[in-house]
Amino acid sequence: MQSTWHLSRPRQRPSRFCAGEPKFDLAVLDLKLGGSEDNSLGVASELARMGTPFVFLTGMHVDNVRVRKFPQAPVAEKPYDALALLDAVQRALKHATP
Repeated sequence: MQSTWHLSRPRQRPSRFCAGEPKFDLAVLDLKLGGSEDNSLGVASELARMGTPFVFLTGMHVDNVRVRKFPQAPVAEKPYDALALLDAVQRALKHATP
């Protein structure tokens, strides 16, 4: 991977972080970003549209309604260990569209 982006303000436009070059190989998204309505679903939608695999990190239950919109995306529940995150990343890359 050659690029890393960090989206720290959830109100920023997701397309700004997903457009152009370089293309992401994978994204790791924290589902909930602070406030009760702030989340990374907009970025997830853009990544799914582009065919970029991603993993959700969440402290909420895996069966969350919001996460169900993206059944292809593995979920790592917090607190997670390195092996659980690595497994989720490997599953996301395995199911990625070439």
